[in-house]
Amino acid sequence: MVQDPEIVSTCRHCGNCTVLRVLYESERRKDDVTLLLVDCRSCEEASLLERVWTRDLFDPFGSLSVTEETVLYPSTGATQFRFLPREVRKEYESALNIMRHDANAFGVMVRRTLEAVCKERGVQRGTLACNLREMASRNEMPGTLADIADHLRLVSNIGAHHSGADISKDDLPALLDFLNLVLEYLYEAPGRLRALQAKASHAEREADGTLE
Repeated sequence: MVQDPEIVSTCRHCGNCTVLRVLYESERRKDDVTLLLVDCRSCEEASLLERVWTRDLFDPFGSLSVTEETVLYPSTGATQFRFLPREVRKEYESALNIMRHDANAFGVMVRRTLEAVCKERGVQRGTLACNLREMASRNEMPGTLADIADHLRLVSNIGAHHSGADISKDDLPALLDFLNLVLEYLYEAPGRLRALQAKASHAEREADGTLE
């Protein structure tokens, strides 16, 4: 059953904020999640969305409203990261969304991602350069990774300022790889380690018969 025949959202294919026509919406599952198949009025490409519905506790009829909407296809590539904090993920996904459309704008979003990282780590001493140096001095990043983060900052300045220079499309794969390295070291690797440690601890307790 289609709740809304059309929705206004950003198409991941063409990057336009446009009307998406709802072709199909699944029945709500027990966890109040539905899937939507939509196509873009601008580029006519199809996308798959997941909607999370939440019941209004103050409504005597228990009406439902959409509280979260996630694009499952096309993927931004951010799904490789399971442990990014919300604000960091938001900026990172925005960078991925704009990458194929505007190299300079991608550079700006790389910078915003690094700024979100610094804020999340509690480092807000002034400029991005100062904040990255502070993170390095706290040993949150080893020397080579700190150099990589600073290189990202310098290149992102090209995209942020009208100086006659531009970030080229040829630069994008290396910039993305470097950004991924920073996020992998700070968030993904520690998150995976915690998950593995929890699994190992569970297995050890089970072997010792200490699990209830």
